[in-house]
Amino acid sequence: MTLMNPATSLLSVEGVFAGYGGGDIVKNVTINIAEREIAVLLGPNGAGKSTLLKAIMRLVPRRAGRVEVRGADVSQWATERLIAHGVAYVPQLRNVFPALTVLENLEMGGYSMRSGVRERADEMLELFPNLRAASRRAASTLSGGERNLLALARGLMPGPAALLVDEPTAGLSPQYEEVVWSQLELIRNTGVAILVVEQNVATALEHADTAYVLVLGETRLTGRAEDLKGDDTLTSLYIGGEG
Repeated sequence: MTLMNPATSLLSVEGVFAGYGGGDIVKNVTINIAEREIAVLLGPNGAGKSTLLKAIMRLVPRRAGRVEVRGADVSQWATERLIAHGVAYVPQLRNVFPALTVLENLEMGGYSMRSGVRERADEMLELFPNLRAASRRAASTLSGGERNLLALARGLMPGPAALLVDEPTAGLSPQYEEVVWSQLELIRNTGVAILVVEQNVATALEHADTAYVLVLGETRLTGRAEDLKGDDTLTSLYIGGEG
């Protein structure tokens, strides 16, 4: 299946090997994502999906591989420099400050901005209308879905070019899953390249442009999301018990 040409990619990950010290968990993974594209990382538990996001952000050691953002080789850059260059990462857990209000969380997300933090926070509240009414409430009082939306909005505060999101719908009702995915599509339409780790295969393929399937740290299947719907190989990875 034909995927994005690396020359046109906003985020390019090539031949990445990464792990926590006891051996590679991610093995020779290559991903290319263009502006205004949503790519999903699928695969069984333990496939290395979350580890790959952390490896891109230099939160997990990379043994080999190359990462480019907007044509710049950022392979050896520290996490803070990656963020300043336009890469945002939203982890699955501990992604907001519970004691701070929604507005204060957004302002914390803009800590690296030299000016215009409050104006940018107002833009986020426009983009995320579910949060506007709760802007003065502590994040600890939000529902799980609202917290996930706040985490996305907080990650967008510096105006990133690429957004990495780890399981934004985990534990949510089907209704709120759709709210989160609709929000991701709105973000994509602003020009951001998005890479999402997701467990709900059907929903992910419904909303994504491209899919990468990892098994035991290796790329097992890639293709346009539309083409992978109902793919027997993809189904067997989940039902057949691999990984």
